Amino acid sequence: MAKQLVRHSSKCSVCNQFCKADADFCVPFAEKSLEAGEKQLFCDTCATKLENEYVKLSYIKNSYVKSQWERRVAKRLGLVEVVCGADFTHWHNPKIKLPQGCKRV
Repeated sequence: MAKQLVRHSSKCSVCNQFCKADADFCVPFAEKSLEAGEKQLFCDTCATKLENEYVKLSYIKNSYVKSQWERRVAKRLGLVEVVCGADFTHWHNPKIKLPQGCKRV
């Protein structure tokens, strides 16, 4: 029973296939909130697809805890991670001056 619970909890949030134990993950913001939502797992295939889709869109979503694929998108788009006095960070274009009280992570 314990093995089934562990296996069931490691399904990709996109394609619903089983992920490896060290699968990429993020924790998005809860709906209509700045609080942490439910953890999302990504298999390697879906992580690569999402990365390429977001690069093509020149856009990146902001998560409470960022995934590795989101960090790769940010790097490819030339964005930096900043914090502005909150418990979470967000992506910022380094060509635009940081608002007062914000700093690069």
